[in-house]
Amino acid sequence: MASVLVFIDVPGLPLPRASRELLTIASELGQPAVASPRALSDEVLQALGDYGVASVYEPEEELPDVLIAAKSAFLAETAQAAEAAAVLLGNSFEDREVAARTGIKLGSGVITDAVAVAPDFSVTKSVLAGSYTSTCRVQTGIPVITVKANSVEPVPAQASAVPERHRVAVPDAGPAARVTG
Repeated sequence: MASVLVFIDVPGLPLPRASRELLTIASELGQPAVASPRALSDEVLQALGDYGVASVYEPEEELPDVLIAAKSAFLAETAQAAEAAAVLLGNSFEDREVAARTGIKLGSGVITDAVAVAPDFSVTKSVLAGSYTSTCRVQTGIPVITVKANSVEPVPAQASAVPERHRVAVPDAGPAARVTG
C-alpha cells in the first residue's frame, strides 16, 4: 500500500480536528505517514497511531519555528524518503506556502483548497463560494494537496498502529533558513 504523507506542523493533544481529517483522508488513499517539523511526544505518537499512522518523520536537527523555507525543505526531503504517493497539508496560509515551495523542490504539481481527494488522487474543489465544483489532477510528480477544514468527518482507524520514528536530514534551505535575530 502506498504511503500518503501528512504534514502536521504543530501536533499537540488532543490532535486538532484538521489534522484528524487529513489522517482520515490519508487512510482512505493509502498508508498514512506523518511529517512533523518538530520532535513528538510519546503521547502524540500514540494519538497518531490511533489514526493508523505507521511512520512518523522528524528532522534530525530542530528546525526554526517560523521559517517556511526550512519546513518546505524538510517536507520535500521527507516525501522522497517516505516514497510518498501524495502529500497532504492543511489549508492555512502558511500550509499553502509550504505546499507551494515543496512542490517546487519536488518538481511536482500543487493543488490548493481541496474538499475531497479520490483514490486516483483526483481532487474536487469547491469554487465561487460553493456555487460550482471542479475536479483536477496533478500531472507531474508527487501530488501536493492542501485540504480545506471540515471536508470530512474524522474517523480513527479500526486497528491502532505503533508509529515508527524516522529521522530525516534536512538539506540547507538557502540563506533565508539561516536568518537569526
